[in-house]
Amino acid sequence: MAAILAVLLTQDVGDVEEAAIKLLHAVSPEFRKVTLDELVRSAPIPLAEELIKMAGDKNEAQQEAKERVRVQLKYSIPIYGSLT
Repeated sequence: MAAILAVLLTQDVGDVEEAAIKLLHAVSPEFRKVTLDELVRSAPIPLAEELIKMAGDKNEAQQEAKERVRVQLKYSIPIYGSLT
């Protein structure tokens, strides 16, 4: 559940909480019995771990993308290659 909550809580939407609970309600009527706050408080450590992993994955992906751009620039722009 922590991994699902982490994904829901990091979506780029106007109201993250409302969007998350609407999606959970759509998946199962059982989620109507609890609030998002209760779900988050039920397992704060696993949720934090998932959020940290997601942040690390994002940073790693950003670093890989930066490296690809740097390599492309190195071979595309002669002067850039001599500066690196």
